[in-house]
Amino acid sequence: VRLSKYGDWCRPGFITSPETPGELVSTWFYYYSVKILAEAARVLARISDWERYSSLAERIRDAFNREFLKDGRYGVVRPSNQTAPLSSQTSNILPLALNMVPEGEVGRILENLLEDITQRRDHHLATGIIGTRYLLETLSKYGHTDTAYRVVSQTSYPSWGYMIREGATTLWERWELLTGGGMNSHNHAMFGSVDSWFYKVLAGIKATAEEPGFKKIVIKPHMPNGLNHASASIYTIRGLILSLIHI
Repeated sequence: VRLSKYGDWCRPGFITSPETPGELVSTWFYYYSVKILAEAARVLARISDWERYSSLAERIRDAFNREFLKDGRYGVVRPSNQTAPLSSQTSNILPLALNMVPEGEVGRILENLLEDITQRRDHHLATGIIGTRYLLETLSKYGHTDTAYRVVSQTSYPSWGYMIREGATTLWERWELLTGGGMNSHNHAMFGSVDSWFYKVLAGIKATAEEPGFKKIVIKPHMPNGLNHASASIYTIRGLILSLIHI
């Protein structure tokens, strides 16, 4: 049963992504939701619930990999005359983001993702609402902040810089410059995850998992090639955190 409606909504050139399977996105969110339940049970010391949901998450992850992981990339094979998986940036980003990829396959998945971004698309994204949320942080997580920065700093379509170049003062729902009924919204928050990447990665402001709520923080900035200064500030429950970097 394909339990998906929007999937990777509004990837460049499309409303619904033709190459990111809805069932892949839905199964990924099922896994993510169960992992959250398991962690909540652990924090609340509900051991039986923690064991139950941890076991379920493992089964979902294993089924996800059996169904969607083929030839070093995630996707589906359809229709019957298609032999290579129909794949996308989003399909490979999502399992990398949640550490779902079998250890021996991480290098191949990452290599295919980077090839698509850097070679096939000349450092441009091809992600919609779901993939864009995890694109930049996943690249940085695996040591490719320079690539993420090149994606962010593009001014040609599709990119955040393209929106600015075309006069945008707010984020669009679609990557395209459209008017009338063709543009769903010219003031939409769904591609705004780039902001968190600015302060988490470039400015390096992060809370620690061991002491949440910004009780303890780590400042670890990363200056990619082509950038020599950055600054960011965020208001937390414990006050203002400011990071200034010049090299």
